[in-house]
Amino acid sequence: MPPDNAVVFKRKLSDALIRSLTEPGKHADGEVPGLYLEVRASSKVGKSPSKVWRLKYRLRGKENRFSIGAYPDISLKEARDIARGARRDVANHTAPLKAKNAKIEAHLLNEVRTFEYVAKQWLAFKSAELVTKSISGFTGALNNHILPAIGKKPISDIKLEHITTTITKLRRQRTIAMARLLELSLSHRMPSALGAVYARARLQAQRREAAQKRVDYLDHLRQNAARATTDY
Repeated sequence: MPPDNAVVFKRKLSDALIRSLTEPGKHADGEVPGLYLEVRASSKVGKSPSKVWRLKYRLRGKENRFSIGAYPDISLKEARDIARGARRDVANHTAPLKAKNAKIEAHLLNEVRTFEYVAKQWLAFKSAELVTKSISGFTGALNNHILPAIGKKPISDIKLEHITTTITKLRRQRTIAMARLLELSLSHRMPSALGAVYARARLQAQRREAAQKRVDYLDHLRQNAARATTDY
């Protein structure tokens, strides 16, 4: 990586200019303050230099840099849009990388995951420490009594009444032993399939909600932000 005092070229960037750049250094965008393209020579003979977008900013009195991505994967227009968003984060006293990670986490947790999906995850995780007979019993309990009732429901929609309804149905079918097993699961007296899977499902739902609140909070701050004061 070039030293921090590497040559800085100050001229407004264009797609044509970026494609022609070969000299190592930092090429200031000239439009978005703090945005620059860092050109690094390759250590391999004959290979084109690498080009990486970065944003220089100051937060809480400390100078920092935010890596946006490589060119041409990130175009000039995309780099400018991302840089403007990052500057708004800085204006709201939030590090751009922290805001980016919050968005990624919220996106991953917002993927629709059903109770069945989580159940299979749990069984795969526990299979290494359970005997074959136990795995078979847990799988049977899930497939025969639990998944038909709530397997297709998103984990964020699973409520206690869904579980208790399943227990009531089992009792009516005179499957007393299985109903008792489910009740014990809910009271955490023994590690059965339902109790463990349900606990994991609720944890994922809670994480999803917390991540979404974080993103909503950042969006709220951006809407009320003044213009950032960062300089290149």
